[in-house]
Amino acid sequence: MLIALGTCATHGGIPSLINQFGNDDLLDRCYHSETTDPGADASGDTVPALLDRCYALDEKVKVDIYLPGCPPHPDQIAEVLTALLEGRAPELPFKSVCDTCPTLRDGKGKLTKMRRFTENALYEPGRPLAEMHCLLEQGLLCMGPVTRAGCAGNIGSAPCCLIARVPCRGCFGPVMREGNQLLDMYNALASNGIDFTNIADPSSMLRFSGAHGLLRVKAGR
Repeated sequence: MLIALGTCATHGGIPSLINQFGNDDLLDRCYHSETTDPGADASGDTVPALLDRCYALDEKVKVDIYLPGCPPHPDQIAEVLTALLEGRAPELPFKSVCDTCPTLRDGKGKLTKMRRFTENALYEPGRPLAEMHCLLEQGLLCMGPVTRAGCAGNIGSAPCCLIARVPCRGCFGPVMREGNQLLDMYNALASNGIDFTNIADPSSMLRFSGAHGLLRVKAGR
């Protein structure tokens, strides 16, 4: 039995960001840019040839149990090991971060554009998280709608990023294993009438789910 631990294994994780570039472009960025040593070049003797792209683990080997997270929560690791010893299926969360977030929400229609997280979210220090307004409805790019819950361990616990009053970064990967957080988030924003073309770094939404296939993100898209 193979258990995939962490978002890098289950969905490709941050390394999958290289899937935005071809290998020639990638090597040029790593060895020939203005930030590298003059005359530097990739070694053909000691460095194995690159694959055509970054792959998720399950594209190469059969995975029996997926434990996403960056890193997976200890409670979930313990649950999987206990379930295996007891001969039962592990009980893991399959909801989204939004489903476990207690913040206040007004619903669709009031937000038209996103803003960068260069200022603190609006909330009263010392007050419960349940009294803070939804960060996505505040115009901050919170990946909660398209990210699998579980970062806080026990089902029902508030997501860790939200407890710190910062938007979810998406580190537990897509809610559905085959999901793509960038495309799912665009769909979520568009369905709420939000103009997502002003998002500063859309490729960052691929960092935890971009390994399944080669998906290029063009500037301004």
